Amino acid sequence: MSLVLNLCPIQFDDREIGVGRLPYGNDGDQVLEQLREKHGHTHVFRREGADSIFSVGVVSDARLIGEPRTIRLKEHLGLAAALIRDALLNYLTGLDRIVMSYDPLRFIARENLLQGIMPEGVSCPEWLGVRLMFELAIRPINFLEQEPFVAAVLDVGTTVLIERTAAQLMEDGIRVDGLYVGRRLIGHDSRIAPRIKPVGRLGSVNGTEIRLVDSRDGTDSIEADQACLVRRAFGTCLSRVFKQRSTGIITALRLLRASVRQGKARFDRITNTLEFLRKQQYEMIPGLPFVLAPVLDESMTSFPRLEPAPGPVYVFDPNKQKTSTGRDGGLNKHGPYTAPLFSRSKPRICVVCEQSKEEQVKEFLDKFVHGLRGYRRRPRGIAERHGATTLRRASAGSIPSRVFSLSFLRQLTNPATLTRKRVNEPSRNTATVTNMISRWFKYRIAFIDCFRMTILTLSPRPVFILIKFLFRNLRLRPR
Repeated sequence: MSLVLNLCPIQFDDREIGVGRLPYGNDGDQVLEQLREKHGHTHVFRREGADSIFSVGVVSDARLIGEPRTIRLKEHLGLAAALIRDALLNYLTGLDRIVMSYDPLRFIARENLLQGIMPEGVSCPEWLGVRLMFELAIRPINFLEQEPFVAAVLDVGTTVLIERTAAQLMEDGIRVDGLYVGRRLIGHDSRIAPRIKPVGRLGSVNGTEIRLVDSRDGTDSIEADQACLVRRAFGTCLSRVFKQRSTGIITALRLLRASVRQGKARFDRITNTLEFLRKQQYEMIPGLPFVLAPVLDESMTSFPRLEPAPGPVYVFDPNKQKTSTGRDGGLNKHGPYTAPLFSRSKPRICVVCEQSKEEQVKEFLDKFVHGLRGYRRRPRGIAERHGATTLRRASAGSIPSRVFSLSFLRQLTNPATLTRKRVNEPSRNTATVTNMISRWFKYRIAFIDCFRMTILTLSPRPVFILIKFLFRNLRLRPR
């Protein structure tokens, strides 16, 4: 499968257009905000450079605001992106989509995903929902050694909606205490949905007024009909609306939202939405159309050039003289980084197995210690690769067999044992086995991050108690 980017190049004619220039001074941000609030439905305003504001009329009868200038669009891709963004915003609001922000354009689909996971016989309130939310960014793109262009970059996720005030919830008989709420803030652009500014958590109710606890800005109370629930209250709403059914619904919802973020499903939704947007007709300004090109993939000449990143260089000695670009090759050639400084090169490993599998275990240990023989590029064993000089092998009679009975080893791997519960043999636990092995070794074993005992039960295969270690981090000290 070829590489694909989640963006569509936007194509338009490189024309000269008339704009108005306004000065951007010390109060430029305030002036820009006032211009957008007063003329945002007929003009697009954008700061250009350090001291200028450009205004462009986007309706046929828009008057010129500012000093007349003529510019070429391809030389002002940021302004072109702003004009395209404004046209797409008008299109989305014309489709009756809820648009949450301007840059990037975040808009919400109509389908309520929550309704599709309701158990049989349970209905979902219309005011409670989980919907797809698309994020569409219109921005100039500048790939290495290519002409810059404007592109539409799309992503998809999910969002929750609680379209009820605290007063409406109380009318429905739903408790609101403990829920976090906020006030609606309406911006200057009527095409953008109001955002909710959190103010605090609801406490006691006094008529139409609700006292706030854990509040911001010192706000003590809020009117119930002005208190809008924030997104973090969604889980609590589910619990209070669906009660005993809420646990199953929350689990199903978590899986559903995860599936939306899954690679293929996410890619399909992005490409399908971009293909839908490509079929529509748009104008940046009256008489100047633009089109969305196909999704960019590596078969196109405009796809960015791929350059492999240089690989890491591994260092195997403190003086940085022994280096290699390959991890395994360098370890085979030079040995571990701490090999010259590590004095304990005689590790002792205990493997306990069934008597019937003794030969199989010996074969495994031989390969583990000395590597695999008969290969052109023979994988090295721990003795050669890590500089271990000797490994002691004990006979079966060296360890009390009653401690390591097969039934007991199986008990040790029981989940009850792993959760620190007693097994059927009260005096036998993992620590007891460890102590017995330690006595045989005549060493005290210090357990650190890379030094643990693992018990594997693969019946009817041999049962091993294998003390695994990373040689350079192994620490054994005599009693």
